[in-house]
Amino acid sequence: MKLLFSVVNSRDAGELAHALVEAGFRVTLMSSAGGFLRRGNTTLLVATEDERVEEALRIINDTCHPPPDGGLYIPGLGTRQIGAATVMILEVERFERC
Repeated sequence: MKLLFSVVNSRDAGELAHALVEAGFRVTLMSSAGGFLRRGNTTLLVATEDERVEEALRIINDTCHPPPDGGLYIPGLGTRQIGAATVMILEVERFERC
């Protein structure tokens, strides 16, 4: 069993949650903010069987998009892509639904 922490732009969160639920995943959404830019985003938690991780990653990849202008200019750092998704996958020792 795996737990996917998916940090996405808030504008993609609703569509992503809908796509994951339609595919049979259970999803928990939490508002969050990035440490460096302090921009609002959403963290989605998805617990799933090991064999469904790639399916979830495909849905995340297909749903989350970088901004159309290609990024954000940060003085001193230049242009940086803001958007898409960052996914962390953790091993789950035990999972219960109560």
